[in-house]
Amino acid sequence: MSTNKKHLIPIFVIIVTLYLYSIIINDGVLIFYGDSYEQVLQFYAGMWTKFHNGNIGFWDWYLGFGANSFTTMYYCNLNNIYFYVSLLFPKSFLPQLLTIYPLLKLLLTYITSFYWLRKINRSFYSSIIGSLIITFSGWVMALFNYNIFLDTYPMYFLTLYLFEDYLLNKKPFFTVLSISLIIITNFYNGYMFLPFFLAYSVYRYYLVVENPLLIDTIKFSLKIMLLILVAVAISGVVLIPSIYIVLQTPRLDENSIFHFINLSTLFRFLSSMYIPVSYKLNPNLFINLNQYNGIGWSGGTSLFSLVIGVTIIPLLPYISSKKNRKALICLFVLFFIILCVPTLYKLLQGTEETRWFFMFSILVSLAITSIIEDIITGSITNKILVRSYLLSVLIFFSILFISLTKGWYFDKSDLALFTLSFLVLSSLYTFFLSKKAKTTIIVIIVVEVLFNMINLLRFDPPKNSNDININQLSEVVEYIQNKDSSYYRIYFSESSRQVANSPYAYNYMASSFYSSLYNFEQLDYLRRYTGSWIANQADGRIYNYNIEGYKYWIGYEYETAPYGYKFIDKFYDYMIYENQYYQGLGFMSNETLNEESVIHLPFFKQDQLLQKYIITADSNIQYNEKMLDNNVVKIAEYVPHEYFEYKLNNSNQGTMIYIENFAMENVYVEFHHNDKLVFNDYSVQQNYVGTYCPPNIIFDKIVIFIDDKYGYDSGINVYYSQNFNIFDITFKKNEANTLYDTIIDKDKVYTKIDVSDELSNGVLFTSIAFDSGWKAYVDNEITEIIKVNFGFVGLKLTPGHHEIEFIYKSPYFEYGCALSLIGLLSLIYISKSRYFK
Repeated sequence: MSTNKKHLIPIFVIIVTLYLYSIIINDGVLIFYGDSYEQVLQFYAGMWTKFHNGNIGFWDWYLGFGANSFTTMYYCNLNNIYFYVSLLFPKSFLPQLLTIYPLLKLLLTYITSFYWLRKINRSFYSSIIGSLIITFSGWVMALFNYNIFLDTYPMYFLTLYLFEDYLLNKKPFFTVLSISLIIITNFYNGYMFLPFFLAYSVYRYYLVVENPLLIDTIKFSLKIMLLILVAVAISGVVLIPSIYIVLQTPRLDENSIFHFINLSTLFRFLSSMYIPVSYKLNPNLFINLNQYNGIGWSGGTSLFSLVIGVTIIPLLPYISSKKNRKALICLFVLFFIILCVPTLYKLLQGTEETRWFFMFSILVSLAITSIIEDIITGSITNKILVRSYLLSVLIFFSILFISLTKGWYFDKSDLALFTLSFLVLSSLYTFFLSKKAKTTIIVIIVVEVLFNMINLLRFDPPKNSNDININQLSEVVEYIQNKDSSYYRIYFSESSRQVANSPYAYNYMASSFYSSLYNFEQLDYLRRYTGSWIANQADGRIYNYNIEGYKYWIGYEYETAPYGYKFIDKFYDYMIYENQYYQGLGFMSNETLNEESVIHLPFFKQDQLLQKYIITADSNIQYNEKMLDNNVVKIAEYVPHEYFEYKLNNSNQGTMIYIENFAMENVYVEFHHNDKLVFNDYSVQQNYVGTYCPPNIIFDKIVIFIDDKYGYDSGINVYYSQNFNIFDITFKKNEANTLYDTIIDKDKVYTKIDVSDELSNGVLFTSIAFDSGWKAYVDNEITEIIKVNFGFVGLKLTPGHHEIEFIYKSPYFEYGCALSLIGLLSLIYISKSRYFK
């Protein structure tokens, strides 16, 4: 192999070994629990189907009750070259592709970072080491199982490479385009990269320009800031509609108090540089230090860049180039100050988590490549190396001593890891002293990389390949869709449904989702289902099923369908039931209720009212207790959650048991007859749980207990109902005023209604999730949309026949297009402007 190709040997050894390892342990599938399986795979699967069906639009009917799909599409798929490669393969091959993609991104990161380092005059040998440090930093390993964050990482170094051309020939065109491409591919990563790019630009300008004046440096910085603004403008077509969604996220509403990290957290961060740590949920060996709020996203892991990275700490002052030494020390001091003040993290990433720590990996690479070159040339003498090694040994054993003194202990396997790290450092210094063992040092680093990556798989094992089947629900969904082309939602039982994003993956309307970027304009309704940014279908919410447009319930033969659902068909192992109270897309009613008088009620009471009333902001009718379902009987108020029993017999309509469980989720309900268990139900959901026991089961006692695994000290309220006439009354009242002939075509909904004369002051409710991007045309005239039932689209209509068209477009999309055009024209202008020469 020629010299210019030898740099590929280390990365190919690592990638091939990891892929072979994945084949051995899990049939070549590395899909992990959590985001890797529940988001990335499901989003790929869903968009794969949408693309092949030509069903891509601004509104996604399969994300929750429906949501602005702009950010979800572009964030995960449509601006992602890897997704388009996926379209060439069968959908069933996606798990294998999503195993190959992270490895491919590692390869591209290594290659682009290598050529960037060579571009800034690093030696062939040091560039290999610097690229390995970047490619296998703790940040990369922590995000290996959520690889959409790795999409832009190779592009970072392509941008830095192109920036060097700008410094040389003063032509900013490709540098600006590269920055805009990063933002378009992943706007969040782009947001994090821009401040680092600005700091890096000033660093390189200082090194390249001979004796730069302060005023010239300031002018250059302003030029770079302007170029960044142009790049941001070019990305406007994606960025502006996405910002509209992101700014509503609760993560950005977190209260921020100016404070410094404590000593134990600082110790955890710094010690993670010396001891290889891979698992993002356990970013330090010391198990008593996992309380910092940044732990969920890498924490100290991102500071770790292989053991060789820590050699910069004692050797940084000995870099031969005075300018480079001063500039690097300034950068490290700057980022260390930011590290100590979590409030400043918001400036770099929008939250107080630690995702921005990848910047340390790049700084370490810049420093270590300079240090290695000075070692090779002899500028750093053996005497300095010995002193540096002794200082490193002192730091290593100080970490051990402090941990034992403070009680920050770790187990025996971690002690072995600690020992191994020490041996690696000792070996590296041994070969540094020889100044000739270049290949040996690279071999040591490659072995360490493999050990750490396999260690990652040990801490966070992939999901069993046999449990990953993204086609499992497809056939039954297609079976129903082929028989019924009207508007409806499908409810899969907890046992038959896969994950919260199953509706997105299999392209059927439902309500569950798992995404940070959901429909915040429907939040007042979603709160009854959500735990932060995840919402699962809520079993037993029989007051909600009808207004949510659920027509079909699908489960297994051993499961009990909700009240009001009648068995109609069987498909393989799936039992299909139809809702007898289904009301289509929506209905007209003059039974309204003022929203302000209801919104602060417990969700169980809210849901009872939703069955009977349309809740709006401008209704004059105020809530009172008599409006609730009078068939609901309270049998326990705030009783201990550990155990509750009540004597009760079933009725000829069946029995609903409701448990308001507040903060606790794991609810068990048992039905006994003569002290023998005859029926039971288990549910994991918040706020309240409903369990329906059918009339054919004879029981005389219910038993309830909650597994309080999170340690909440809370009681429960218990209710029952054995009379369900509220559903018959409401259904018959609304039946004559429902929407009909409904057709959904991507971002458009066509429907009709005949409004009776007695509903002249009524309100139309639709189960379309409210979003300000919707526009309504009634008989070809635009009509104001109002929010009803805490988060659905409503209209005010006059009596008579009406044809209605709803049209959706992502808010600010036109503004984004205009900004992109302005950005492109500005780039063309500044490319010719002397100011940037």
